[in-house]
Amino acid sequence: NILLTLEAGLPDVFARYMTAGEQAILEGDVGLAEESFNIAVLINPGSDEAVTGYDRSQILAQVLALVSEGADFHEALEFEDASEKYGQALAMDSAHVGAQSLLRQARQDILARDFSVAMSRGFNSLAAGNPEQAESAFRDALVLKPQAPEALSALEQTISQMTLAAITVHLDAAEEFASQERWQQALVEFDAALAIDPNLVTVREDRSEANSRNNLDRYLESINTDPLRLAENAVHQQAVGIYNDAVNISGNWPRLDGQLLSLRNFLERATEPVAVRLSSDGITNVTVFQIGNLGQFTNHTLDLTPGSYIAVGVREGFRDVREEFVIGFDGQSPVITVQCVEEVL
Repeated sequence: NILLTLEAGLPDVFARYMTAGEQAILEGDVGLAEESFNIAVLINPGSDEAVTGYDRSQILAQVLALVSEGADFHEALEFEDASEKYGQALAMDSAHVGAQSLLRQARQDILARDFSVAMSRGFNSLAAGNPEQAESAFRDALVLKPQAPEALSALEQTISQMTLAAITVHLDAAEEFASQERWQQALVEFDAALAIDPNLVTVREDRSEANSRNNLDRYLESINTDPLRLAENAVHQQAVGIYNDAVNISGNWPRLDGQLLSLRNFLERATEPVAVRLSSDGITNVTVFQIGNLGQFTNHTLDLTPGSYIAVGVREGFRDVREEFVIGFDGQSPVITVQCVEEVL
């Protein structure tokens, strides 16, 4: 009966020694760990857990030494070296809870340190006026902690700052081009700013004004380059209307003032007739298309406003002649000869 009673109680005794051994490993008590697992093996030689515990107790001193070295590095903030020692300890005893916990903490400390360094680098770059470098640093921080609110906020602010800086560059250039009355270039810069942020209401308004000025500039250049177009009544009336609107544009615009002065001169002289002398042979019938038939003459004077004209001479038995001539804005009185001299055989 006594033996049966002892045998029945062995599982409880075995469990107590196994628990004592595990606790001794946790507390770093090498002697107690070895003693406890040794007894557990004697009670139950076939227990893999007891044998493993005993084996762990045999290397516990070395594991504790590595953990201690790691802790020294950890305290000195040398986290990589600490991690290495903890890893070596776990390589010997992968079940050592203390080494596992310390390795996790070391890795968290490395992450926190690197995150802090990246954030500091970003803020320093911002302070130094290098938003591109700041953006790179904050993105590095987000790689370490993808959802860190402080990194997300800093990155958003940096991108906003970069966006504002880019827009400002284009708007400054647009303003400079506008002050020089280089409206086409100003439009390019306004469009570049709006490509970054299409919701800039004031910029859209400025762009619209620059577009109107560009259209005006192109029109004035075209009409001043080819003022003979003013000989057409519709073109002349349109130019008068545009001139009257343009002279009311306020501000200091030397280029516009010059264009308007030139246009005004052309408009005034477009209605001033120029004496044009036509010379013939007295036997050629002469017609000026825009004026009418002048008949036969040797000399004839017409008062013509600037423009393009065509005179045609007709004589029986002779080839018709056609003379195209232009009355310019220089006020000079040209002489146009119209006579049929080539006999038709």
